[in-house]
Amino acid sequence: MPACHSRRKVNWTGVPELEAEEAWMGLVKASDVKDLDAFRICLRAYARAIDGEFNVSDVETALRESDLSVYLIALKQEVAPQMTIVDLIGNPDREFVLTIQLSPKPRRAKLAQGWPTDAAENLERLKSAGFVQDRGVPICSNCNELGHIRKHCKQEMIEHEKTAPVVTCVYCKEEGHRARDCPKERVNPYACKNCKQEGHKAADCTEPRSAEGVECRKCNETGHFSRDVSCSYSGC
Repeated sequence: MPACHSRRKVNWTGVPELEAEEAWMGLVKASDVKDLDAFRICLRAYARAIDGEFNVSDVETALRESDLSVYLIALKQEVAPQMTIVDLIGNPDREFVLTIQLSPKPRRAKLAQGWPTDAAENLERLKSAGFVQDRGVPICSNCNELGHIRKHCKQEMIEHEKTAPVVTCVYCKEEGHRARDCPKERVNPYACKNCKQEGHKAADCTEPRSAEGVECRKCNETGHFSRDVSCSYSGC
């Protein structure tokens, strides 16, 4: 099934039907208050009003001549094969993604890779810019071509390796079993860290301090304190 390259019918839902001058004034007002959502709606309303005469490159030129604070920037971006870039009046297969920015320079590093080098290049790009939309054409998960699905694919079927999910215990963080099957002793997080009993904290514990898990500062062995006579470290 070949992809359709004809102009699409635009869905104007949420876009008011305005006269061109009224839409442009709304666009200017949105720019003044830096309301990008309102700006986008007014831009689409302006495109709807003048239809076939609309050119986003001309709009950006007018914005600069009026010294407005919003910029139309055409970015170079990778688009999935089942998607296409459609301009504001329905022409598909545009080359660049239209973005609405508050600066002529990229504010984030990931945008800089696809940003135009200068204003002249941006204006040229805007002649073939739009928003990303689904083509409405299926893509095969076997051959990755458009126009059919896997069960209708005529190419040799590729067997995808099936790997079992790795089970990790949320208690001990080890792989291979679930928490309900964990062989390790459960520790009550609300119990005293010294005597393991509930109802008080280690700071309030009346039992002798436990050396369980304690590392001796002299010999670096665990299970006793450095002050204990059991420590065999004799120093230098």
